[in-house]
Amino acid sequence: MMEKYVNNNLEADWQKKLGEASLENLIDIVGNEEDYDPAFVAMAKEKIKVHKDYDEEIVASKIEIVKSLHRERIDRENIKFPAWLQLFLAGLVLGILFMLYSVFSKLINAEPVGWYELSYSIISCLFTGYLFWCLFETKCNAIHLTNWYLVLSILVNLWSFLLVPGMEGRALLGVIISILWLLYFNHSKSIGHIYPPTERKFQKRDYIIIGVAFFICLILPIILFSSH
Repeated sequence: MMEKYVNNNLEADWQKKLGEASLENLIDIVGNEEDYDPAFVAMAKEKIKVHKDYDEEIVASKIEIVKSLHRERIDRENIKFPAWLQLFLAGLVLGILFMLYSVFSKLINAEPVGWYELSYSIISCLFTGYLFWCLFETKCNAIHLTNWYLVLSILVNLWSFLLVPGMEGRALLGVIISILWLLYFNHSKSIGHIYPPTERKFQKRDYIIIGVAFFICLILPIILFSSH
């Protein structure tokens, strides 16, 4: 008797919830049926059929779109990052930690930190942190950002190779490593699966972030070097 009472109360609650739902909400429930109780989904389907804006063809098309997006979301949640991508992400984190350690150790030891060194460290950390987040969350702009990040790395290392004495070996190694990462991100099948080429696109804020990073990390040091 108690179980029947609970079920009746649950159904009444569902009926109230579905009665207040819009057609789009009902379609969303049916399209994401794996997330709901089968009985609740069945009730949602019945509500759709008697909705005043019901059109069988249009509703069926919208449900398929929602189901497709649901499958993509599930696939993304189950994605396992390959070892090379994990290594790259770890490298980004280590790079941020190294830059922060470099600046804070000088501040703690009361050593002078120039405005350029401070601005370079801040912008580098922000750009690298943003890139890490985009890659980790499989954002649509992740690969484009990675490409620009690696291009910037190549140009900065080339500048160091040509104009900074004693940096030739380290700079050349940086160029080679960045080129190898570029090839990996643009030709790896596993990367293509995680970040489908058809879904890749820039966000508006990316242009500002990349522009600032290029100015602070590449253009400004060239200007400062040329003025001495």
